Parts: sequence; structure tokens; C-alpha cells
Amino acid sequence: MNVSAGTGSPGQSQSKGYKTVVVVVVVAVVVIAVVVVTVLQSILCMYRRLNQTLTLSQEKLESDYERLKADETEKSARLSELSLQMDRREQARQDLKGLEETVAKELQTLHNLRKLFVQDLQARVKKVGTLAVNGSE
Repeated sequence: MNVSAGTGSPGQSQSKGYKTVVVVVVVAVVVIAVVVVTVLQSILCMYRRLNQTLTLSQEKLESDYERLKADETEKSARLSELSLQMDRREQARQDLKGLEETVAKELQTLHNLRKLFVQDLQARVKKVGTLAVNGSE
């Protein structure tokens, strides 16, 4: 007994319903796949931008590090130079102090020699004066 009125057999209509369901499921899976791909592309783009930002930051930090390292080397050399100059000045100061002491001693010796010379000269003048007074008598 065939109850369908020109629509075909019930097996065919059930098969057609399954095909429609399968097509709907496939379309849904494709839509979901497209959404997932779009989301993944968005995430990938975000990570690329983040990576670019981090790379730029790293390059800046490396540049700053190299600049600071060069500054430190320059300042270390300058400190060594200043330290050497300070040592030389201290040595010159000590040498000058020793020279001042030597000059002071030499001046004292000259003063003492002048005194002896004056005493000797006075003694000779007195002796010549005594001889002249004794010789005129």
C-alpha cells in the first residue's frame, strides 16, 4: 500500500531529509571553521604586532646598553687619567715642600756665612786698626 501521493517513497524522503541535515551540518562546520580561522588569524596578527613591539624594545635596550657601556668605558678612562693627574700633583706638592725646606736651609747657611764674614771682616779691620795705631807710635 502506497500512501504517498506522488512524492515518492518514504525511504527517499527520509534520505532527502538526511541529505539536508548533512548539508546543514557541513555548512555549519564550514562556517565554524571560517570563524575559527578568522579568530586564529586575528590572534596571529596580534602576536605579530606584539612580537614587533618586543623586538623594537629589545633593539632599543641593546642600543641603550651599548651606549651606557661606551659611556662607562669613557668615564673609567677619564677617572684613571684624573687619578694619575692627582697623584702627579701630590708628588709635585711633596717635591716643592722638600725644595722649600732645602732653600730655607741654604738661606740659613748663607745668613750664618754672612755673619761669619762680617765678624771676620770686623776682626781684620780691628786688627789693621790696632796695627796702624801701634805702627804710628
